[in-house]
Amino acid sequence: MRAPWRPLVLAAALNVIVVAAAAAQTVIVTKAPPGGTVELVVNSVLAGTATADSTGMATMALTPEARGGKTEADAYVFVEYCDTLRRVILIEPGMQGFPGGQCPRREVPGAFVVRQMTTLVVNVSETAPSVLVRQGKAPAAWLTDEVDQPPSPRAVNPPGRGLYGFGAGGIASLSGVSAVVCGTGECSGGTKPAVFSAGATFWLKPFLGVEASWLKPADIRLTGATSAYEYVSTFQTDVFTMVGKLGVPLSYVRPYGFGGATWSRAHWTTTQTITEQTYTIDDATVVFPGGTQTFNLYTQGWSWIAGAGIEVTAGKRALIFGEGGLAGVKGDDRQLGEGRTDQRAFYIIGGIRIRILG
Repeated sequence: MRAPWRPLVLAAALNVIVVAAAAAQTVIVTKAPPGGTVELVVNSVLAGTATADSTGMATMALTPEARGGKTEADAYVFVEYCDTLRRVILIEPGMQGFPGGQCPRREVPGAFVVRQMTTLVVNVSETAPSVLVRQGKAPAAWLTDEVDQPPSPRAVNPPGRGLYGFGAGGIASLSGVSAVVCGTGECSGGTKPAVFSAGATFWLKPFLGVEASWLKPADIRLTGATSAYEYVSTFQTDVFTMVGKLGVPLSYVRPYGFGGATWSRAHWTTTQTITEQTYTIDDATVVFPGGTQTFNLYTQGWSWIAGAGIEVTAGKRALIFGEGGLAGVKGDDRQLGEGRTDQRAFYIIGGIRIRILG
């Protein structure tokens, strides 16, 4: 016959085990002298002693008995440094603390709530003691040097691979145009037009890319005049570029250099107006009528381009960039005449690239 009181005893024992497990509290000390003694004091009572291992870590259980049967309370944390001894002192508000002695004592700022499943990780390094609190098991990183290291700097959106479309604008300077139009004389007008660009860049790798673009300087207009005639000349060109790019991807920026080929088409137009002239020859008045003539030259051909720039991330899909380059504008007469173009375009542009693929 089974005794009727046995189930009650088993139930009571099981309840004690569950309560004890639920009330488990742990204090883990790190950065203690390896092989040194670590003491845990609650208010004014010694609650535990341990020896630090080779990494300077020691673990002690904080039982409810050591805290007067309480399972939850606030506590202030102090650390005493006595040669190879490290004493961790938990003092509850309103309770008498452990009396100070000859060992230096340092307080960890703030009050900490200790509950039934609390783990306190106390760093007792001499430079600055600190406490980490976790309701449950402490993460492994808290028990290593990882917790003391600042997070590694990392770009939110570093420049990377992908296909980008772009548009840009800036200013250009075309060499040799005024010399062709004005010769040794004087003429008015500028040779530093606005310039616009559009195209696509494909970064195969963060450091290696290719690009195709259209570079369009605004039309250049030069005028000149003498007593016998006046003229107006315009120079129009479109430059298409194909380049390879080498970049240096950094945290938020990517400086790069580029070089390749250009194919350009140019159109020279000169309209010359000759004024009517009157001369007296052998007492006779001779009138030379005026007139207007227009000359056109169409050229196209290949040349080279080189330059450098920098990109800056501006969100997940955008890059702001600026670059400068020197492009050849060179070509022969499309009508198989003797005329030709041989100019240089130096330009500085800025714009934005938007990632389409990648």
